[in-house]
Amino acid sequence: MVKLGTFSKVLTAAFRDLWGASVVAKTVDLETLVDLDQLLRIAKVGFSNIQYLGGLSILITLGNEVVAKKIIEARDVWGPWFSKLDIWEGQSMPFERVAWLRLLGVPLHLVDLDVVKMVGEEFGKVLHVPKYFGDEKDLSMGRIGVLVGEVERIKEFVSIRWKNRSFRILMEEELDVWVPDCLGVVVGGSPAGSSPLASSPVGRPVDSGFPGGRFVEDEEPCMGGGAVGNDE
Repeated sequence: MVKLGTFSKVLTAAFRDLWGASVVAKTVDLETLVDLDQLLRIAKVGFSNIQYLGGLSILITLGNEVVAKKIIEARDVWGPWFSKLDIWEGQSMPFERVAWLRLLGVPLHLVDLDVVKMVGEEFGKVLHVPKYFGDEKDLSMGRIGVLVGEVERIKEFVSIRWKNRSFRILMEEELDVWVPDCLGVVVGGSPAGSSPLASSPVGRPVDSGFPGGRFVEDEEPCMGGGAVGNDE
């Protein structure tokens, strides 16, 4: 590992042009993250860009500081979406990422939602587990999404004890690049909805029904259409 010098006294201007007019947010769950662009449009929040920060965190570029402050104050609107929402002012952000893990070796009689979730919790907060295994064609492998705070890829064995027997399970992280559908594009510029690297395992949330028209200054149309997502 290469050791670098201390940067505590260095002043950076990273994304300085977005200070005050953007917000950094952490969504309450993976489904909200995936569908965030559509939720913002339902509430008629005028935004020009959504950028993924890893884990459940995103940077939303808004029209100006007035709009940003209105959104921060309207907790009744964003409360169901975000566990945390702040104006971007160059603050330090914790590192998190979504790890998609394959479970190999789970015996058929233990292919259960609670069992799979329990195994995933050994590595972090479980964000996604298939709700029903009855329609799965391949029961030799499971797939779950976990929120982790380490940069290292996961490949470990865990043991499950059932009655007087022990079963060895391999937890192996997929190496594909994953980005949420709310960005509209993935690596290479392809639409998220048409790429195997997109967030297809996560179901689309229903219409949230939030009130609209509160955050578009002077009744300007929403700036998020087309540039950040594909309306379905």
